[in-house]
Amino acid sequence: MAVVPKNYPGAGRAPSASSLVEGELALNTGDGCLYTKLRDGRVVKIVARSYSGDEQTGGTTVSSDISFIDVLDVTSYAGSAMATVPGTLILDAGNGKVELQGGSGNSAELTFNCSANSHGVTIKSPPHSDNATYSLILPTTAGTAGQVLTTNGSAGVLSWSTMSSSGTNHGSNHHTGGADELTPANIGAAAASHSSNHHTGGSDALTPANIGAAAVSHSSSHHTGGSDALTPANIGAAAASHASNHHTGGSDALTPASIGAPASTTITHIVKLTQAQYNALSSTPATTLYIIT
Repeated sequence: MAVVPKNYPGAGRAPSASSLVEGELALNTGDGCLYTKLRDGRVVKIVARSYSGDEQTGGTTVSSDISFIDVLDVTSYAGSAMATVPGTLILDAGNGKVELQGGSGNSAELTFNCSANSHGVTIKSPPHSDNATYSLILPTTAGTAGQVLTTNGSAGVLSWSTMSSSGTNHGSNHHTGGADELTPANIGAAAASHSSNHHTGGSDALTPANIGAAAVSHSSSHHTGGSDALTPANIGAAAASHASNHHTGGSDALTPASIGAPASTTITHIVKLTQAQYNALSSTPATTLYIIT
């Protein structure tokens, strides 16, 4: 059985609300526009046939002066047919695609309102200057509590991932000499070489101040024979033994000069005299031994 709507010849002519009952169809046979009456009494244009390029490709253009969501049933389009609200929305039922077009310098956006339409959440495309062209594919499940949405990058495949909530401790083996010690390269610094002239006596010898220590004065009593003479142990050396060849007659015999004493002399004369006689002498040669009686 064929459904025949009311006919209204003459391009641009629309039926009045009083001429239609709720849900009744009216067709303008002059311009191909189809109308119906809604429950609230409004008469709306459903479809306008285009006899330009869209007609040649099988496309259907919906007039931009109607409320698109009220009048278009996407399931009525099959194959490669497409429904378009110029400059706003393209429905490609044959390929299962919906496209929101931008305009007037604004990127396309889609808003999901609450039941009262008093507030909503909007998803918006990046600006034209970003040259952004990519797809995001939703995960196959809803994930679990606490997971975050991540992407695999190039393909735009989204998935749920569990992020680590614990902090990272600094390894105890990162210290100097440790199994995994840090180097200048670990912090982006150039490798440093220890200068060969930092040794004691070098042109750039390190001092206590270089390591934050107080300067140390060398005590005048540290010399051999001093009240606080240094010993081999003070510098980490082994205690020294007295050489066996230092005895009198040895190959390296010690002399009075070796211990800071006057050099020895040979006695050639022995003289016995009184104290008065000794005091009266004009000279006392070192080679003469005087015995006071």
